[in-house]
Amino acid sequence: MMAGYKHQVERRRFMRLPLTIDIFYKALEDVIDTSGLKASKACNLSPGGLLFYSAFRLKMGTIIQMMLQIRHRRRLHRIPALARVAYCQRLSKNRFEIGSGFVDIFPKDLEFLKSLSAKAGGLNSG
Repeated sequence: MMAGYKHQVERRRFMRLPLTIDIFYKALEDVIDTSGLKASKACNLSPGGLLFYSAFRLKMGTIIQMMLQIRHRRRLHRIPALARVAYCQRLSKNRFEIGSGFVDIFPKDLEFLKSLSAKAGGLNSG
């Protein structure tokens, strides 16, 4: 254990799936508009949110529009969602790690993510 750190308890409600999926995102302005979404990769996903990489810094609390693309059982699932930036950490000059939590997602898509989380397998991007 590192000096100065006490044992940390996992506070996430859902297990994170260590997978890479394609996502498209942008900051929410006035209305939801899926044009101009930036391409990126998520490196883990749960029914509560996802971790992804960005070439741009995003402020904590920013609401972002997303389109997740998950290939499962030979079918490409496109999942629109709104998420709030929980943290943004600079990894290098033009690379940031963004932690986000879903604030709005269709119930059927949330159930799909929960089912993937429960099975924890058979996923890849596409």
